[in-house]
Amino acid sequence: MSSLKYGFVNARVGAMKSHLLDGMEMKTLIESRNFDDALALLKNTAYGKELSKLSSPSLIDVENVLQKAMLTDYGKLAISVTGASKKFLAHYAKKAEIEAIKTLLIMKTKGEEVKDYPWILERIMAVEAAEKLVDVGTPGEIVEMLRFTEYYTVLHKAVSEATEQDSPYPFIEALDTYFYSRLNSILRKMGGKDRKIVEHLVGIEVDAKNLLIALRTRGTGGEVTGHLMPMRYRLSDPDLQAAFNIKSIGEVQQIFQHYNDIISQGVKDFEDTGSFFGLESGFQEFKLKQNKRLFGGDRFHMGIPIAFLNLKSNEIRNLTAILQGKEESLSVEQIEKTVSLLA
Repeated sequence: MSSLKYGFVNARVGAMKSHLLDGMEMKTLIESRNFDDALALLKNTAYGKELSKLSSPSLIDVENVLQKAMLTDYGKLAISVTGASKKFLAHYAKKAEIEAIKTLLIMKTKGEEVKDYPWILERIMAVEAAEKLVDVGTPGEIVEMLRFTEYYTVLHKAVSEATEQDSPYPFIEALDTYFYSRLNSILRKMGGKDRKIVEHLVGIEVDAKNLLIALRTRGTGGEVTGHLMPMRYRLSDPDLQAAFNIKSIGEVQQIFQHYNDIISQGVKDFEDTGSFFGLESGFQEFKLKQNKRLFGGDRFHMGIPIAFLNLKSNEIRNLTAILQGKEESLSVEQIEKTVSLLA
């Protein structure tokens, strides 16, 4: 039954996966001399047809091409499945527009100049309204511009806290809570192998977010559960509350039974840099390896299209980081630290 249900989508994923860039191609892009050279190399890939239509493209132009490619792949896979799987993919695809909203709110909170709006927001608002996002002055005004979207209610509730803290994190938590709450609701309607495998892939994402929330808000008192994602996987409420209560980051290594290597390295990186970037990167690498591993066994389940989309999303994230690094004249070593490559 599974082979009949997923035979077509499995074949489609196989064809799409063959177009992903390999490690050598990524390495060549990282080592290119500048933005224009990297772009020229990228035109020799599956993105080349659309990139070649642009004359003197900027970074945002290239990002738009990459995002459209991502959404095209979501669409191809969504029409290849039915029922809860189709609903899951439709909601999972909203990650891109949610990340675009987060980026705008972070930049506005920091007072950074927004030179252009993310094209993907044209999916949820009129072009004229999206164009005005560039000139809006505050995060609260960004939220009001999103009044007629599905994200307005949760973002509006977070405005007061974000303004008081002068931080984008209340917005980020609100969007993540909304996204994973809906995702979890759809996931519960899946059954058998599909639910088990997809829950594992999504669960890693949720564990990472919950741990980072607990650590970033530690020492503020009260209960951490009000800030966490509405889903649990391997990290329990008592453990996350314990992480929330620690006085020193080093103490977190004594709490959890899972992700020991990731947490240990993340703690070391934090002690060296004062940043959780290493911890986030560790979870990202682990998640990608779990996604890639699925292609080595039984492929007749919903985990395969999800795994492909996660690998594709990582490729686009890497390409964007590489091109941004080239535009900012970063060294090869600096760019390498911003990408997640799989062997």
